[in-house]
Amino acid sequence: MSYIAGSYLSEDDEIGVTCSVEVSGTWKPGLTCEVAGSRLDMNYTSSSISDLTAGFRGRARKTFHDSSIICKVQFNATARPKPASPLKVANNTPVYGPQWTSDALQVRCKYDVIR
Repeated sequence: MSYIAGSYLSEDDEIGVTCSVEVSGTWKPGLTCEVAGSRLDMNYTSSSISDLTAGFRGRARKTFHDSSIICKVQFNATARPKPASPLKVANNTPVYGPQWTSDALQVRCKYDVIR
């Protein structure tokens, strides 16, 4: 299902997001995405030193209503490359915060008509 801003999703509709980032250097960042304050389990489909692509597929929940999907690029200190010499690499973790934010999701509850 494609989601267009201003349209509605129903509970249990499939939703998905794919984030792709081109990077340079020897320290590859990670991608995290969340919706309604809950972190999404990302599936990495490409993870080379110059390209990082991850995606999420799941079901819309009523708790997602009026929430945005937020994807962030972040460096992890444990993923820092090992320096050839201790004098050539700084010991800090770069603070790097580009992020993408979707429009607010509009999720309608599913209901059954009782006659």
